[in-house]
Amino acid sequence: MPERLYTGMFSDRMEDQLPALQSWRIQVTELSDGLLETLDMLLKWLTWMLLNTNTRVWRLTLEVISCLLERLASEGVQLSEREVQILLPNIQIGRASCRERV
Repeated sequence: MPERLYTGMFSDRMEDQLPALQSWRIQVTELSDGLLETLDMLLKWLTWMLLNTNTRVWRLTLEVISCLLERLASEGVQLSEREVQILLPNIQIGRASCRERV
């Protein structure tokens, strides 16, 4: 993983987070073996990014998740039970948090 991507993923600055998310959006369309091997970690990071209060980061995070799930479905790859446990509760919590802010 390039250092720029790694530092962008764990930066507090939106200006660093957005390029990291854009990079992942490109990578999930390729669906390499390496990506499949670390899918649970990617999902954990993406769900963590959903806790971000910046709407641009939140929207791009949802785009990456959507692209990833569409690509997995097109390849016939199903999420493991563990991967579903990572993703689903966090998306539901994110939606509830959003409603509370409105």
